Amino acid sequence: MNEINTLVAPLKELKLPVTGYTVKIADTLSIGQMRSLQSVLLNSGSFNSETAKMENINPQAFFEMQDKAAELLVKEVISPDGSSGSFSKDWLYNLPFEDGNMIYEFTTAIFNKSNLGQEERKN
Repeated sequence: MNEINTLVAPLKELKLPVTGYTVKIADTLSIGQMRSLQSVLLNSGSFNSETAKMENINPQAFFEMQDKAAELLVKEVISPDGSSGSFSKDWLYNLPFEDGNMIYEFTTAIFNKSNLGQEERKN
């Protein structure tokens, strides 16, 4: 039986304006990554089967989901001197606001794009 290759998502490069770091980041989530992110929300609230909506979600779960998305999507960090390193939450948390927020905005957009249904994508 042939093995199925792991999804290799296309990478985008984000140039962080304040620090000059370049971040190589996947521009799509695998279904497993998406489920992992969704479970952060599901574990923080309750599901109302009558309305088919989540209720009582702990707002902290959104921060946890953003951190997890960054961890899943950021594949490489390149310093201004060209040396390559890997992502860590400590590295992200120590970035200036403008740089860190740029990463969060990008990863949130990927999550939102992946979370849309087929009809919503058409619009």
